[in-house]
Amino acid sequence: MSAAQLSNDTVNTVSFAQAVAAGAVESPAGNAGDTPAVGAATPGQDNGQQAVNPLATVSPVAEATDTTSSAIVTVSSTGSVELESIPVGTASPVNPDNSGNQVAGNNGTSGSNQSTGAEPSTGSTGEQAAQASASQGNSTTSGSSSAQFESHTSPGFKGEVLDDSIRISWQADPDARGYNVYKQAKYITTVFATEYIDTDVYDRDYYYEIQAFDYSDKLYYIATGLTVSARTLGRTDPDAPAPNSDLLKDYELIFADEFNGNALDTSKWNTAYLWGPDLVINSEEQYYVDIINEPDFGFNPFTFDGNHLTINSIKTPPALAAKARNQPYLSGVITSYDALKFTYGYVETRAKVTYGRGYWPAFWLLNAFYVDDKPEIDIMEFIGDDQDVVYHTYHYYDAEGNLRSTKSQPTPGIDYTADFHTYAAEWKPGTIIYFVDGIEVHRVTDPKVSRQDMYVIANTALGGWWAGSPDALTPFPGKYTIDYIRVYQRTTPFDDVLLNDGITNVPYADDIPGQAAPNHRPTPEQWPEGYPDGR
Repeated sequence: MSAAQLSNDTVNTVSFAQAVAAGAVESPAGNAGDTPAVGAATPGQDNGQQAVNPLATVSPVAEATDTTSSAIVTVSSTGSVELESIPVGTASPVNPDNSGNQVAGNNGTSGSNQSTGAEPSTGSTGEQAAQASASQGNSTTSGSSSAQFESHTSPGFKGEVLDDSIRISWQADPDARGYNVYKQAKYITTVFATEYIDTDVYDRDYYYEIQAFDYSDKLYYIATGLTVSARTLGRTDPDAPAPNSDLLKDYELIFADEFNGNALDTSKWNTAYLWGPDLVINSEEQYYVDIINEPDFGFNPFTFDGNHLTINSIKTPPALAAKARNQPYLSGVITSYDALKFTYGYVETRAKVTYGRGYWPAFWLLNAFYVDDKPEIDIMEFIGDDQDVVYHTYHYYDAEGNLRSTKSQPTPGIDYTADFHTYAAEWKPGTIIYFVDGIEVHRVTDPKVSRQDMYVIANTALGGWWAGSPDALTPFPGKYTIDYIRVYQRTTPFDDVLLNDGITNVPYADDIPGQAAPNHRPTPEQWPEGYPDGR
């Protein structure tokens, strides 16, 4: 099928102010010089003003320029809304080196390996929003010789950089007999006090977690989300992990889109979920515009600048509300369902996301045929007002039909909205390894890891139980800008196959405490009549 085109009606380029009046975008915040300082609270603003990113490090002038020139909005004589891309900067991705290999070891108090112990995602959107708000701008200077940090997710979990070490402390748990300390998701020691001094530190960021155990040796995490930056110690780690440059020597490229054209390649991508636009999942509030099957819808969420694809999200204009099934926002999704289904491989994207409450961009793999475990691999999920965290999760159904999820491992400490970053996963028998900017950040070892065909999805959802609804400070249009998507498969046999629990003695994901609240994926039985189940 050839690339779908929008209406050829003559369009009138309108000013940004006129676009605001049309309801397609919101006005920018104040004057450039009024941008709050990094980490400062955002003062009260009128409705329609842009949200200020608390972690942004660009100059006020640069941020103001980016805010207003990201897209030109045009409105056609028939009411269509279009976004004409302005070239996106192509700065090299930042390599934060904020995580080493994160395979949690056995802590000696339990017979099974533990998952990484990061705070699971939950349905409590209000609590997460409050925690995110409280933790932004989380580093302050204390005196002249130390810097203090607070946890992103656990109140009372604090870190302090000393002259040549890091001291972490946490609130006592009344039922705890002791505490296991994890750094970069690896067990390092057990203590019976509520603090620990780490002397094995170098110039980098460190991520700490605390796992308590009671007198029956029951394990439970009480403190997570503490990232401490020790980049001023003047010490270089000779054993620092290198990016995964050697990983692909055993792989070959089987699918790629560099997005260097000026339209979506519909030989590679579908623009709708298999279950169609009428089934709303996760209480989300967007309508995905299917430009292939609805070329005259009136809005195309996909724009190109010659080097990138941008998935744009806007408020639904009143003229398009009926077509959008009265969903308040319009957005886009691409899937490789018709072009690529594969089993095992390495999948990578390089992308930049938008800061703002309500945005939920994701890059993920979904099972192709809805049989057996119906698995899902979430390579990257981002919650718009939680701009220094991305999440990595694995979901599947057990033999009784219950949806199980591994813990959502957050990778905090970097402002993911400020630049492009690479997000990847190596999927092989029994194992999923997640990477951010070439550094391994999370590993799932589970006999229930998918063994069936899956396909690639990239989308921006809005609202829902996790992201929450956009608010008066959410900037529009939202932009999920993708440099490329690449899929590789192994050319040599796997030498580390993990296939069943009896051999490996690792727990199934549903045996691991502290699971994520699962995203809802409709099964074919729930799809509207007329949609094929793909079998």
